[in-house]
Amino acid sequence: MKRRLLLATGGAILGGLPLQGCSTAPATGPTAPKGTGLVDIHCHLFNSSDLPTVRFIKIVVLEHYPKDAIKTLSIEDPDALDGLIALFTWIVGRTKAPSAEDEIKALKGEQINMVNSDDKVNESAVINAIAEFAASGAMGVSDTPEDRGIKKVRRALLRAAGDTSVSVMSGPIPDDGAKLVAERAYKSKVDLGLLLRWFGLFTRYRYILAEKLAADHARQGFSPLLLCPAIVDYDNWLGEHVETSPIPLQVEVMGRVALRKKGPAVHGYVGFDPLRQVLFDKGIRKDYDPLQVVVDAIRLHGFVGVKLYPPMGFRATGNELATCQRYPDTKTFQQLLNGQPVDQSTAKCEVRPEDGSRQIGASLDKAMGRLFDACVREGGSVIAHANNSNSGGNDYSKRADPEFWLPVFRKWPTLRVCLAHFGHFASTSDSEKGKPLPESSWEWTLGRHLKANPMAPVFGDISYLSELFGRTDADLSAYTVTLKRWMSEFDPDCQHLMFGTDWTMLGLDKSYDIFSGSVYEYFRTRVFTGGDGKDAERLKRLFSGNAAKFLSLRAGDPGRKRLEAFYVKNGLPASRLPLLE
Repeated sequence: MKRRLLLATGGAILGGLPLQGCSTAPATGPTAPKGTGLVDIHCHLFNSSDLPTVRFIKIVVLEHYPKDAIKTLSIEDPDALDGLIALFTWIVGRTKAPSAEDEIKALKGEQINMVNSDDKVNESAVINAIAEFAASGAMGVSDTPEDRGIKKVRRALLRAAGDTSVSVMSGPIPDDGAKLVAERAYKSKVDLGLLLRWFGLFTRYRYILAEKLAADHARQGFSPLLLCPAIVDYDNWLGEHVETSPIPLQVEVMGRVALRKKGPAVHGYVGFDPLRQVLFDKGIRKDYDPLQVVVDAIRLHGFVGVKLYPPMGFRATGNELATCQRYPDTKTFQQLLNGQPVDQSTAKCEVRPEDGSRQIGASLDKAMGRLFDACVREGGSVIAHANNSNSGGNDYSKRADPEFWLPVFRKWPTLRVCLAHFGHFASTSDSEKGKPLPESSWEWTLGRHLKANPMAPVFGDISYLSELFGRTDADLSAYTVTLKRWMSEFDPDCQHLMFGTDWTMLGLDKSYDIFSGSVYEYFRTRVFTGGDGKDAERLKRLFSGNAAKFLSLRAGDPGRKRLEAFYVKNGLPASRLPLLE
């Protein structure tokens, strides 16, 4: 997630910027022609109960903050890290983020908590939680790392509230003063305010998040035809397990969201971790069969496919052949290696992996192969994180390299695959080491495959395309030259790129309020300028047409027929699914 360098997250934490106003109204920017069809092919609607929250915050927010922006409160400072995690867990704990079971009850009409559904009530609850954190009651009295971090974050809240005269206060704050600090920090335009509002998203019902995302697209001129949220499964790589809302219950929730009579059409991807499958196959984990959950999600709950997260620590294929590939030294992996002979092939590795890593690699390859077989059989699409970011361990993110997908494309030629987060042009593929960028980039590796196989059902999405924002005109022009060169050489008619936001992750970035409209305007005015009369078609393919191909949702496609049957079986008209073309 280096593309998500989170340029917007933490300036107030780091620099104590003055308050720039209290309005949180959406920013204005470019918009698409009203009614322009949009498929958000890659988004997230999870809340904190769906995630291993502590490790999630460490990886997504703190470890990927730009180091040159660090000033007062270092993100690399373990005390500050502990303090920010404490703030996040404090907020989601006080607002009681709804579990999957809670949301199932809400969707059945049994009970709805306004704190998790109503904008104003939720905002007030989050502000109250921040106020409690800022007040003396949230302060520890010991000199533990967490207590030191809480004090640092508390001072940052005071700075974000714009009162530098109290920014070094270490004593108690009166309740009314803490409430004022919390409200001003939360509503501030400085970066800590953005982070606090992002934290608040993790306290919402998932269906409310879907409605918010659709409304934000509509505000920017679009007709949101379909949202495709991805469930993620990090647990076994991070060593922190989701207990409150396990994936089978998340699947049931999102199936019920898909069957709502109002709101946007929502059909997403179930998270699959090959390591979880290996652990189940070996009897180490017995809670559920991940592959069966995938099949049930597609057959019974209206899912369109599977989300994979290779940077956690696995390749799409070829893990067994990667003899020096390391894995976390955790109890989980020690159990997998128990009783296996030492793998002598690792002796030549510069840094020797855990003994038996080839055996682990072979098991991962087998699980991935079974998944791909199932997706072909069930008609499910695969979307995979394909940016050099979000590592589960040191350099694990390089395992997301598109080069490791090439054997998959050859062995499963009908498998529909989207490699997410296209457009960085900054990471060199494994076999291209020593060669110059951008020709050695992951994007060029994908492009060469598309050029040789123009009809392949292989795509890239431009979700979280932060490269378009916060650049000088010269830098943006140079980036545009690279992007247009790629398209001219590999995908001149835009048959393989798709629009996505990566929301709620995009909620961390200041570009969020204008992202969809700005991306549309950028491609319309800077990229699709061929003058051959086909640019409007290219734009339509980018924002909806290619998604219809990727998901098999065009008129008469098997995937469309499956979802139409899903609606009818559950008492909804087939017309609930917009026609994509």
